[in-house]
Amino acid sequence: MARTKENTRQGIVSLPVIALTTLSFALGCSEFIVVGILPDIAGSLAVDITLVGNLVGLFAGVYAIGTPVLAIATARVPKFRLLMSLCAVFAIGNVATALAPTYEVLMVARVLTASVSGAACTVSMTFVADIAAPGARPKVIAIIFAGFSVASVLGVPLGTAIAQALGWHAAFWVICALLAATISVLVRVLPHDGAKGAPAADAAARRAEADRPRDTGPAAFLLSQLAVFKDARVRLNASQILLSMAGLYVYYTYLNPLLVQVIGVPEAALPLALAAYGAMAILSNLSAGVVADRWGQRALPAVYGVLAALLAVLPATTSAGPVTGIANCLAIAYVTALHNSQVQVLFMEVAEEAYPQALNFASSLNPTFYNIGIAAGSLVGGALLAQTGTYAWLGPAGAVLALAACACAVRLNHVVRARTR
Repeated sequence: MARTKENTRQGIVSLPVIALTTLSFALGCSEFIVVGILPDIAGSLAVDITLVGNLVGLFAGVYAIGTPVLAIATARVPKFRLLMSLCAVFAIGNVATALAPTYEVLMVARVLTASVSGAACTVSMTFVADIAAPGARPKVIAIIFAGFSVASVLGVPLGTAIAQALGWHAAFWVICALLAATISVLVRVLPHDGAKGAPAADAAARRAEADRPRDTGPAAFLLSQLAVFKDARVRLNASQILLSMAGLYVYYTYLNPLLVQVIGVPEAALPLALAAYGAMAILSNLSAGVVADRWGQRALPAVYGVLAALLAVLPATTSAGPVTGIANCLAIAYVTALHNSQVQVLFMEVAEEAYPQALNFASSLNPTFYNIGIAAGSLVGGALLAQTGTYAWLGPAGAVLALAACACAVRLNHVVRARTR
């Protein structure tokens, strides 16, 4: 039965929010799970472990490219139908992964999965206005994004445990089962396209139709989507996401060896240390909604400034012993996700205000620049490690990028205040 906006708009924690968060968790597990089962996959397919490791970078690259491309290509597709279609392709990709008999098939399956993961995430975010009151939007977005953080914490160890007990293929079958259950709930609780009171009747949608260019050719349509980059708020928001994530991943990419070789965490205690790091990351996501609700974009210069400071002092704290080193790492974990709600809400608000024809594309920019930042930070960290042979410079290098993100946030606040006036 088609659901309408009126009967789906509920509180912060509701069945639609839980279902979308579970979808976010499934999307995240599919991305992160490979990290914990690299040896199992390599042994099963009789390939070098570095080949399997390359799939992690390949996934992130395809994710970053595919998300905005699909957002533009599907901008005119009704969003419920689009979300279901993306989930179907995502399911096919995971089934193909679970059945993959060779490395080549596995690589194609991972590319297929990555190509729709970001788009599925961003389209799901466009339902937030339908399932929660306006004042609850930042907190709901933070809850849905928390699904990715939980996946990064639980997905890897759960996947490893399943692979050890039943084989690595079983880990992807579990994702498929979770996705099937989630889709069955989403079909019942999300507003369907064309339902009375559904988003197709929203003012933003009506403006999008009215503002659609007379020339509907591919070039004109592409320009109508890319028009969001004319707005300084969009450019600055994208820049602060990219730079902050790059600053974080210069260090985070090498967290495991940093904990063991530099801080001195015993190998036996490494899972506990990683679990604590993940728990702080989850808490950070949940806190992001509160920060966004109270201070909004105004908080981000302080968030990025604190991140830069924590990264800058990393060499001193890690050399001082396990207690101070771990405390610094946990503090970094808590700070890193505090911007999630603000940046996503800003993209969506700018599009609804001035570029309604590009709402899906604008919603895709957060995960797109997030993943570009991850790739850039990993490359910088690897190059720096290769040149110096030490982990000491990873923190300060990341701090420089975080400071650049701070500068973008300061400028963005100035632009937002000017437009408000």
